[in-house]
Amino acid sequence: MVKKEKDPNAPKRPMSSFMLWLNEERPKIKKEYEDASVAEVAKLGGEKWRAMTDKQKEKWVKKSEKLKQNYEKELADYKKKNPKEPEVRIRTNTAITMVIFHPEQPQIIAYSCANGKVGICDSSSSTLSRSETDDMADVRHRSIASAIAWSCDKYAADEGVLVSTGLDGKVILWNYTFPILTGTELVQLGSEYKVEEHWRESGGVYQEFLVDAGRCICCHPVNNHLMYIGTEEGFIHICNVRYRTHISKPTFRAHNGAVLSLQFNPFDSNYAMTIGSDWSLKIWNMLCSSVAPLIIIPFDLAIYGASWSSYSSVTFGVVLDDRKVAIFNLKESRSFPVYEQLVVGKRARTTSIAFSKYDPIILIGDSVGTVNVLKLSPNLRKNWPCLDFGKRKTLAEQTRDLAKKTMTAEERGYDERKILNKTMRSEQDVQISQFIEISNLHSIFDAEPAEKFFVDKVSD
Repeated sequence: MVKKEKDPNAPKRPMSSFMLWLNEERPKIKKEYEDASVAEVAKLGGEKWRAMTDKQKEKWVKKSEKLKQNYEKELADYKKKNPKEPEVRIRTNTAITMVIFHPEQPQIIAYSCANGKVGICDSSSSTLSRSETDDMADVRHRSIASAIAWSCDKYAADEGVLVSTGLDGKVILWNYTFPILTGTELVQLGSEYKVEEHWRESGGVYQEFLVDAGRCICCHPVNNHLMYIGTEEGFIHICNVRYRTHISKPTFRAHNGAVLSLQFNPFDSNYAMTIGSDWSLKIWNMLCSSVAPLIIIPFDLAIYGASWSSYSSVTFGVVLDDRKVAIFNLKESRSFPVYEQLVVGKRARTTSIAFSKYDPIILIGDSVGTVNVLKLSPNLRKNWPCLDFGKRKTLAEQTRDLAKKTMTAEERGYDERKILNKTMRSEQDVQISQFIEISNLHSIFDAEPAEKFFVDKVSD
């Protein structure tokens, strides 16, 4: 067994009250017993320590407690600077397929497993409150729980509910009250086929349902009660968390293979992007009566992940099987990326991508467990109206500064009218930035004018 190397910069554990006392008493014991060895000195010191009263030990006990408090502070600072060990570790008996944070309570973590289990834990508690589905429960996934998503629908629950889907085709709604996790089956994903039977005495037509395996799930950003589910068969289903139905028929076919991911545009929730195992990326208008995609981008390689940019409504990134990341800007080209870069080595492949909400940074995960952090070059930022670092702040930064300004004003006791004026001016800047992004998006897709959307947004 290889011994774990210790970090020389790590804080040392404090000595106990007995050791503090022994370090001071050791010269006296050595003077009294000159021929005593180190072990004998410790033994003699232990006998003297046990013979002492609590009042005599009080001085050393206080010193030990003070050293322990200082050690805990130094250890906390050390862990922040050297995060080798995770603050929270959740162990399961099988592989974890997905992990997400609660959108309003970040201390709550939800996860799904390959054995069909779904779990929720509260990382803020010292005991790590945790609840998982029971293997003997009536409502559970009989196969891999492939995806989970939070629905912050206040009609379903005050704190939101967790919705999961799996390869068994079930969509289950989970209500949690630690440590109890109860499930309600919403729908069974499936396709309906009508088959004529002439050999039956009754004759006529009967219906046969084929189960669709759920692959990905996404909550609508505005209508939180609607869940969009992509399946292995390439269909998109729409599920309402407020109602239960026996079976859900597919709304439309999105891909010829499995739907790997579905994401809504952060600036206009009417538009969504899907990627499939047929090596294609498609952008849809979810409100349009027709099922034809607005844009189809075929690839020569498998596509593993895609993400909308949080700064521009017409920009997104994808990771491909050639270990590259590609950035698309629909305003410049609908078919070709504006930038490509090799990210990982030969022994790995890119698996996922995410844009930072506050900084010009992209996170890219790979198959060997590494998160690659890349900074966007100025060339990729110059065409983004809401992203001009050093001159103009992002939407997220404007919102964050707005909260700070309001808090500072309240603390200093400024007049409420001044606070209101500052707040309204900042909110107006945010709305103008959103209007610019929505205009760019609608101009590409030849949709309805952005002015109408902007007026509806403000009136709401």
